[in-house]
Amino acid sequence: IELSLIEKCTKLRSIVINGTSAEGRCIGQFAKLKSLSHLTLLNCPIDQIGVDLLSELRQLRSLTLEISDNVSNIDAILNLK
Repeated sequence: IELSLIEKCTKLRSIVINGTSAEGRCIGQFAKLKSLSHLTLLNCPIDQIGVDLLSELRQLRSLTLEISDNVSNIDAILNLK
């Protein structure tokens, strides 16, 4: 699925993203989904902007991250609140 199409799915409650970059641009699209309560990111490198935006997704009930070798922001991810 084209990530830019996600923001049009306003009633989306759960999404699994596998093998794409979880940069700020991508995570920012999730912020527009007010019904999104479950987010899973698998094999996704996460930049600092993405980490910062993850912390702003207050509607999430669950966040699952499969940490891979290409995540350089592990400390920032572990400190998400």
